Amino acid sequence: MVKINFKKLKKTLKKRQIRILLILLAVTLVLLSILIYSLSTDDKDEILEIMFSQEKYIPVKKGSKYGFIDTNGELVIDPAYDEANSFYGDYALVSNVENEQKEYFLIDKKGEIKKKAEGVKAPKYYVEYGVWLIDNALYSYDLKTLFDEAAALDYIGEGYFSYQKNDEKKSGIIDFKGEKIFSWDEDYITVNISENSFKNARYASLSNFEEAECIIDLENGKKVFELDDPKNKYIQKEKNNIFRIIDRANKYKTEKWLYLKDGKIKGELLDVNIYDLVLISEKKDIVKIDYGQDYETKNKEDRYAYYDMKEEEFISDYEEEVDIDGILKNRYGYTIYKYENYGLKNKRNREILKDEYESIEFLNLFLFKYTKYHTKKEIAILKKGDSLLLFDAKKKKILEEFEYVSLKEIAGSTFLSMVQYEDDGHTKKSVLIYNVLTNNFKEFDKDAEIEIGANYVKVDTKRVVKYYDNNLEEIYEE
Repeated sequence: MVKINFKKLKKTLKKRQIRILLILLAVTLVLLSILIYSLSTDDKDEILEIMFSQEKYIPVKKGSKYGFIDTNGELVIDPAYDEANSFYGDYALVSNVENEQKEYFLIDKKGEIKKKAEGVKAPKYYVEYGVWLIDNALYSYDLKTLFDEAAALDYIGEGYFSYQKNDEKKSGIIDFKGEKIFSWDEDYITVNISENSFKNARYASLSNFEEAECIIDLENGKKVFELDDPKNKYIQKEKNNIFRIIDRANKYKTEKWLYLKDGKIKGELLDVNIYDLVLISEKKDIVKIDYGQDYETKNKEDRYAYYDMKEEEFISDYEEEVDIDGILKNRYGYTIYKYENYGLKNKRNREILKDEYESIEFLNLFLFKYTKYHTKKEIAILKKGDSLLLFDAKKKKILEEFEYVSLKEIAGSTFLSMVQYEDDGHTKKSVLIYNVLTNNFKEFDKDAEIEIGANYVKVDTKRVVKYYDNNLEEIYEE
């Protein structure tokens, strides 16, 4: 008969349970870290990475030709070009003059030619969408063909291109993915997109001069409105999906105003006295009417009035709110509010800045997202008195404070440029360059010519040309 030592068995089982729990805990932590990484990776935007890449080769001039250096200042592509532009992904646009004719090429990081433009028009890279326009054909950033139908292509804004096939009497619109949005049997097309600050779809007016005019929904290409008399009238786009019909035959007066929403005309105004119309709230369909400086001669009590386009009625004692439709909250995760001055609240509507600032704004959305992903900083720009403050809204922390400066963002760059003034507030003192990734800044001479790229600063003082990296440390001198 086998004797069992229950005391010893219990002790052994306890040790095994602890060991199993530790293993399960370790596995859980690994899985959790993988999940967190995958979630953060999902936030990574490939086009933004190309736009702001900190590893881009930098075009530099040596003698009479341009080549490229890396971020350490080492020459990686020999000077062989009359002109050179920054890399976007794996390719850069360069050019040379041959037989008095400028020729354009796309080269790779080895300096090898990957594509030559056949026409005289320079290829163009659209950084916000990651596409090349070369010889009336559209390519992705890695040179995959998106649209090539022997048509004349023109960029019309917001990631859309118009195309024309005159021989076939066809024209239309494609998006930056090369997909057709709209087409009609007209040999000519002009497109004017209504810039939209809100969340609703974008609309555009289309014209084949005095032959056809309409408004389309750019999400699906459907016509929302068609002009009945294009020979005598035309459509003029305003901001935020407001359009107006202009009567050529009647001294170019505005016949009516149209407000578009949800794929249809949401409201009309026929008052010929209106000078301007501005959408205040898309959610509530409220517009602000401006009758102009001569409003009294038009028998109006006030210059401005508020009107509900949906209910077709005026609103008395309407008080404008900051970000009434939550645009900032949706894009940045914060709300700017105003009492006497401006303050800031987070998504939970908790105050993180009191209303003591003359203005509050965020970095442009591209740079904001890129900086947030790489540094976890969520940068707002605050103005208070003579001071400009860079503020990390996530950590509720002032990053830097500058006095007597005016700030300018540089498209496609991680640098901010600030002109610094003397105490009088208008005499230029110097130029400050600040990098939002590294939190470094450097002061340069007020008269220097400064060129700013995604990951470098070029400073020409007329005596010498120097290049600086994103830490604003010198890496190269021409």
